[in-house]
Amino acid sequence: MDEYAITTQNLTKKYKSIPVVDNVSMNVKKGEIYGFIGKNGAGKTTTIRLLLGLTPQTSGKYMIFGSDTNINKSKIGSLIESPALYETLTAEENLIAYCKLLNVKDEKKTIKEILELVKLNNTGKKKARNFSLGMRQRLGIAIALIGNPELLILDEPINGLDPAGIKEVRDLILTLNHNKGITVLISSHILGELQKIATCYGIINNGKLVEEITSDELEQKCKSHIIISCSDAVKAMETLKNKLNLQHIDIAPNGILRVYDDIEDTAIVTRAIFEDNIDIRLVNIVRQDYEQYFIQRMGGI
Repeated sequence: MDEYAITTQNLTKKYKSIPVVDNVSMNVKKGEIYGFIGKNGAGKTTTIRLLLGLTPQTSGKYMIFGSDTNINKSKIGSLIESPALYETLTAEENLIAYCKLLNVKDEKKTIKEILELVKLNNTGKKKARNFSLGMRQRLGIAIALIGNPELLILDEPINGLDPAGIKEVRDLILTLNHNKGITVLISSHILGELQKIATCYGIINNGKLVEEITSDELEQKCKSHIIISCSDAVKAMETLKNKLNLQHIDIAPNGILRVYDDIEDTAIVTRAIFEDNIDIRLVNIVRQDYEQYFIQRMGGI
């Protein structure tokens, strides 16, 4: 368990007997940027609130850095929905207030480092109420960084931002992960942006965790591949492995054979299968993009 920042086992939350989070078992490795993807209302925020202890689970359990008891809250920073800011205070004054609340030592040095990190060190006397939405989100993340957390949990931090604001938050998350080694769990329904930063994905639909997949596995699944409908998919797979030394083959739930190896001429594939007396019904080359992949697993549009 030491390699994981977050693990959950059949984590469930019900409201009036209706499951909003339904037996979720997720695994977030240390050092990952884990993209938690689902449509609005899929259960992302409730899952995050459970992980932060903001609402009790109905059943199941969760562990933070391998422990389900005596969780060190100082290891966790979070931003849930809109940041809680003191609107009449500057960025620096906001951080001073939170440092005092959290009894942070070496307050001056901490605030200077965090403001530079989130690029709010030149906002001077500008009040938080006059910040752009992107600046407000970065200040919210700055507050979450007080205490030097090892895990950062962000719920829809780019929702509603303009392209410039999205890039600012995205670059900040990458900096925190790459330079500080902070594990990040970030929820969103904006697929294109998560694709630019996530190293692993958890896909949730109607409260159920549909799939966990690494970015490398996703890239493999979404690359161009050959689909084959035949009379014996299992035998055909063995044929291709043995005769052509193909390595990246699987069988879809509907019985369709999928070949992901780079092949210039599909004829060698069909010939090998046909020579083993396997009837071929269909051969086609397809490519599924990331958006299609996620939308299918999130229950469609």
